[in-house]
Amino acid sequence: MDLSKWSYQIGNGTNDGLDPGWGNQESQYYTSRPENVNVTGGNLVITAKAESYLGAQFTSGRIRSLGKGDWTYGSFEAKIKVPAPYQDSKLWPGFWMLPGNNNWPSTGEIDIMEVGNEYNEWKYNGTLHYYSGGNQASGTGGVTINTTTLPNGDLSKDFHVYRVDWAPNSIKFFVDNIQIGATMSSANTIAGAWPFDANNKFYIILDMAINGWFPGTETPNKSRYPLSMLVDYVRVYSTPSAVQITGDTKVLQGEKGIVYAVPSVAGNSYGWTIPSGASIKSGSGTNQITVDYGSSSVSGNVSVTITPSGGGCIASTSSLVISVVPKTCTMILEDFEGPASRNLGFNFSTGWLNRMSTTTNSFPNGTFNNPSKVAPNTSALVGKYERNGGSQYDVLAYNDIVIGNADAYKNGTASFNLLVRSDAPSGTTVMIQLENRLATPKGWPNGEHSRYTALTGPANTWTNLKFTLKDAPDLNTKGDSVNQIILLFDPNTYTSNTYYFDDFKSVGNTPATGAISGPIANCENEKGVTYTVSGFFGSLYNWTIPAGASIVSGQGTNSIKVDYTTTGGNITVTETSSVNCLGTAKTLAVSVSKVQCANEIAFHNKGMAVYPNPVNEILNIHFNSNIEEESTISISNSLSEEVLRFTQVTSAGENNFPVSIVSLENGLYFLNIKKGNENVVQRIIVMK
Repeated sequence: MDLSKWSYQIGNGTNDGLDPGWGNQESQYYTSRPENVNVTGGNLVITAKAESYLGAQFTSGRIRSLGKGDWTYGSFEAKIKVPAPYQDSKLWPGFWMLPGNNNWPSTGEIDIMEVGNEYNEWKYNGTLHYYSGGNQASGTGGVTINTTTLPNGDLSKDFHVYRVDWAPNSIKFFVDNIQIGATMSSANTIAGAWPFDANNKFYIILDMAINGWFPGTETPNKSRYPLSMLVDYVRVYSTPSAVQITGDTKVLQGEKGIVYAVPSVAGNSYGWTIPSGASIKSGSGTNQITVDYGSSSVSGNVSVTITPSGGGCIASTSSLVISVVPKTCTMILEDFEGPASRNLGFNFSTGWLNRMSTTTNSFPNGTFNNPSKVAPNTSALVGKYERNGGSQYDVLAYNDIVIGNADAYKNGTASFNLLVRSDAPSGTTVMIQLENRLATPKGWPNGEHSRYTALTGPANTWTNLKFTLKDAPDLNTKGDSVNQIILLFDPNTYTSNTYYFDDFKSVGNTPATGAISGPIANCENEKGVTYTVSGFFGSLYNWTIPAGASIVSGQGTNSIKVDYTTTGGNITVTETSSVNCLGTAKTLAVSVSKVQCANEIAFHNKGMAVYPNPVNEILNIHFNSNIEEESTISISNSLSEEVLRFTQVTSAGENNFPVSIVSLENGLYFLNIKKGNENVVQRIIVMK
C-alpha cells in the first residue's frame, strides 16, 4: 500500500477520542497487519476475521487519506467487490468521506457506498450526514440495485464502480455510472443544512466494520468469517463539473454589475447562461462575467459550460442557483419561517446562533419556539443568539445579503427594523453595521460603510427596534460595494445575555416629493419648457403631460423638458424611491395660449422687465430708451382679446412706471410694448 497516499487507523476508536466501539457499538479492532490489510493480485484487500485480539472478538482494516489527500469538490470513485451478503455476519463495508476539521455531524459526512445485510442481498446506500437539531441523514436510502450488470441485485458477484460527484450545493450518487436517487442539495436536506461547501476539505476512508447501528448489534455468526472486500482502484477527478461558480446567489430585481467567475485555465472556453430577464454586460466567453438584472428578471441558474483545451476531460457544466428577489418597499431579511423568506446568509459569529445546547455549535438555519407569543410578535418560530461574554465586540455576520445600494439607509430612504426580546436590561444597545468584508481586514475603519443603533425595551419583552444612523466611518466605501451585515448585541461590553430576535426587515420610507415648479401659462407650440421637483438619491420619476405635448428629455429624472402644441391640462409626477416605495403623485395645472411667444426673447434682450410676476395689484414696468418717444402699452388675455391699452411718453434713459391691474381677473395675460418699429411681448400672471 502506498503510504504516501494512505494511513492506517488502528484500534477500537479510543485512539481517536471516541468511546470503545468507535462510538457506534462496533465490535472490531482495526490493525495494520497484512492479515487485515494487504495489497495482492493488484487489489487492496481488507479482511475481517473472527479472532480474539486485544480484548476484541473481531479484527479488520481501515485506511484513510487524511493529510495526504483532502479535497473540496470533485468526482470520487472506487471499483469495489464486496463480500457475500450473509445476514448474520453483521458486516458493514464502507467507502466514505469525512472533513479534516471533523466535528461530527455538524461538519458533515459523505457515504459514497455502504451496504447493509438485513437480507440475503446487499442493500446499497449513498448517504449524507449533517446536523439539523441532531444527526440527520439524507440520501438514496437502502436500494436494491437491479441492472443488466447486477442480476438479482447481488453486489458481491463482481466488481462495481461506486462514485459521488460533488459540486457546489450538489452531490450525486452513482453505481456503474447510473445515478442512484435524487441530486442532493440544500433544497432537500432538513432546514437547508449543507456543510458540504468550500469551507470543508474531505478525505477518503475504506473500511469494514462489524456490528454498529447500521447492520445491527446482535452477536455475529463467527462461522461466516473471514470475509474480504476487494478494491481495484480509488480515483479522484477534478472535473469542470466540480468547478465552483463564485458570486451572489440572491439579488434584487434591477440590480446591476453582479460578477460571477470560475478559475481561469489557459485555453479553456467558457459558455455562460443566465436567468431570464438578465443580461451579460461584459466578459462573455471568458471565465468571469458581469451581469445586469432587469426589473422583470426571474430566479434561475447562472451556468457555465467549460470546454477544456486539451484531451482527457469532456466539456461539462457547473451551475449556481440564483434567487431573484422582487424589489419591494418593505422586505424581509430573516423571519425564521424558512428559506423562501431568508434574504441573507449566515457567515460567522463569535457567539452562538440557534445552538441546541451549550455543547454544540451554532446552527444558523435552525429555529426556536417563541418564548412569549404576544404582540408585537406572535410568530411561532424565532431566532436565538447567545452573546459571548468573552468578546468585547461580539459579532453575528451575515453575507449573501439582498439590500441593494446601502446608501439608501444612510440617506434615510430606508431603515432597518428588528423584533428583539432579551434578558438584557432595558436600553441595551443593538447595532447594525454595513460593510465590505473584503476591505475590513485592512483595519478600522476600512470597509465600514455605516452603522445604525437602537435600544432594547423592557427585559423579557418583545420590542420592535427601529434603527437610526449612528455614523459613516469610511466614506470611501461605496453603497453598492456593501456585502455584509453585522449585528452587534451590546457592543463594547463583556455581557453574556441571550437575545431572541425575529422579523429582521428593510423598511422603505414613502418619498416626500415636493411641489412641481415650472410655468403654468404657456404659449402655443412653445418648446423646451422645464418642470422640476426636488430630486432624491436613487429615485425614479414618472411624468405625465397634457395631450398633444411631448417630453423631449428627462423622463425618469426629477426634471423634464416639454414641447407644447395647442392644449393645456395637468402635468403629474410620481416618485418611486430606490427601495421601490411609491410616493404621492404631485400635479400642476398648465394652460396653453393661442398667443405666440416669439417676441418674448426680444423683450429681455432690450433690457425690459416687469415685476412682480405673478402680480395682484400694481405691475411695475421697467425699460431703457435712447430718446424721448411715445410707447403704446396694451394687455391682452389668453384669447388674444385686448383688455387694457394706454400710451406712455418715455424719456431718454431708464423708465419705470406702475400699471394698476385691479380690474383684471386671475389668469394668464400678455403685456405688449410698442416703441417705434419695435414690438415686444411679455407674459404676466394675475394672481390675487
